[in-house]
Amino acid sequence: MLKSNKEGFTLIETILMISLFSIIFMAISFNFKSIKLIKQNNEINTLINDLELYRNKALIEKINIEFRVYNDKKSYSFTELSKFRIELVKKQFKSDYEIAYNMPSPYIVFRSTGAVSTGGTLTLRNKKSYIKIIIQPVTGNIRIEKMDD
Repeated sequence: MLKSNKEGFTLIETILMISLFSIIFMAISFNFKSIKLIKQNNEINTLINDLELYRNKALIEKINIEFRVYNDKKSYSFTELSKFRIELVKKQFKSDYEIAYNMPSPYIVFRSTGAVSTGGTLTLRNKKSYIKIIIQPVTGNIRIEKMDD
């Protein structure tokens, strides 16, 4: 009697399994990229919202609030300037964005009058894009320009 010796996979079964694994791997890697992009956008939006929040807080509560960029180019803080310096919040970018500033100093003071101590441009930069946050010198208005390299 002849025995059928079926110990391996056929060519079609092998091709189907490779295709299936490829599709699953592509879906997983796409999700990781989109999650990273969402996290980066959240960090940028948080910085922009913080700038507007503390500018308005200085105006409404009649206090001076300092926005400072630290030397590591990844972190920033808001500090109330009253009799004592009270740090309101300090945050750090976890993504690959870095903060560069085109101002005379690494800080801006939002004054109780609505004006700022000095205007300037903050640039958030990573490998693929950069975002300019322009703070008007007299009014303290904040304008955002998004650019891709």
